[in-house]
Amino acid sequence: MKRLVPLALLAIAACKDEPSPVSAPSGQSITPHETLFEDQAGNTIGILRYIAPAIARETGTISFAQAEDDLKYLCQRDGIDLVNRGKADQIIVSLIDQPSPRGETNPDVTKFIALFRVENETCIWELF
Repeated sequence: MKRLVPLALLAIAACKDEPSPVSAPSGQSITPHETLFEDQAGNTIGILRYIAPAIARETGTISFAQAEDDLKYLCQRDGIDLVNRGKADQIIVSLIDQPSPRGETNPDVTKFIALFRVENETCIWELF
């Protein structure tokens, strides 16, 4: 019986490695991909990247206008905590239709990106 406990714990740990999809306001399913940090002009930018297949240029069903609320929702859901813990000064939320290294140009990848500042527990869209 003692052997089952470690195996069960390994199974639980393995499940935690896979990010759970998020149901966004637009109705699309978005999966957390990675969180990165970059220094830009003395500020730390928290970059939240998500896989959102529904934004794909050719086969997608979600336009940028439909995804705008998703971007803010994800900042509210995940970005505010990074700012509150002092890990970031601003937040970039990035939706990509397929995995792609940050900063690489790939015409086959659709990207929706928004920059936010956080004030009073609220994400405020910034133009960049």
